Amino acid sequence: MAHMDIPKKFPKSFPPVGYQSFHRVQTADNWGNLASRYYRENPLDIILFNFETTNPREINWFLSTYVGCRTETPDGKNFRFSSADIPGLIYIPPKTWKPGGPPAKPSVPGENATARAWVLDTLGHPALYKAQFVYSGRSINVGTYRSVANAIIDNRIRVAVDTTLDHGEYDHLQDALFLPWESAAGNTRKSLIVHEVVHAALDKAGSGFLVYQSETAAFLAQTMFMLAASGSGLSDEGGPSQQVFFCAFAIAQALAAGKKMSDLGIEIQALESAVQRHDWYKKDAFRSAKFNGI
Repeated sequence: MAHMDIPKKFPKSFPPVGYQSFHRVQTADNWGNLASRYYRENPLDIILFNFETTNPREINWFLSTYVGCRTETPDGKNFRFSSADIPGLIYIPPKTWKPGGPPAKPSVPGENATARAWVLDTLGHPALYKAQFVYSGRSINVGTYRSVANAIIDNRIRVAVDTTLDHGEYDHLQDALFLPWESAAGNTRKSLIVHEVVHAALDKAGSGFLVYQSETAAFLAQTMFMLAASGSGLSDEGGPSQQVFFCAFAIAQALAAGKKMSDLGIEIQALESAVQRHDWYKKDAFRSAKFNGI
């Protein structure tokens, strides 16, 4: 029987908090090839992330109890992976996780893998090449969107669903993007994702924007994406965002026609003014957006 000891200390949680993904073990797997597959130089990283120990006897106990390993190595001293193991799951740390470093970010209520996939799909959309601009000294470009995608992949930014929301919301305290729906098959929903991703990018950069500046940048990116993806603008059907969309669309059309942001001072002021009067933002329009970095 494989040599086992009951661990002196148990992991704070299992599955471990903040895991990037999980791997269902197969008979050909071992710690070395798992490390190579998931870009870890040291196989101990994955062991420590899962079990918080390097003691071989304790690892065997965890493999038996947590992973369901039953197949022994030829010398009978240790367990090895098998396709028959139940549940047979090993959890993969985010790329940014280091042994002994700060714990991975915890999950958030409503965290949703399907919504996360739609966000990443949107962040690879070719229309984003047409949603690039410089506003108030801050550049929003393809690299900006890509940096947020990488942060989501690394679980530094979470994606969740909250069906009580009327629109999307980025929470800079939780580093989480909340959407009101799970699926984003249409361009209108994708454009909302772009809006919230701009807030995430400004948080990631620790931007000192005021609320109205953050919303101006987000509405402009949203509208530029929609124009490039669908050839149309956005409508709130007389709601509080209608004037904002109208002003943003005028700028998006002008930029698409070859004009520069520096030529659109009046149009930008009109968009900023519309945001400042917007029912959702007018109370806090001139307060700091309080982006604190990710």
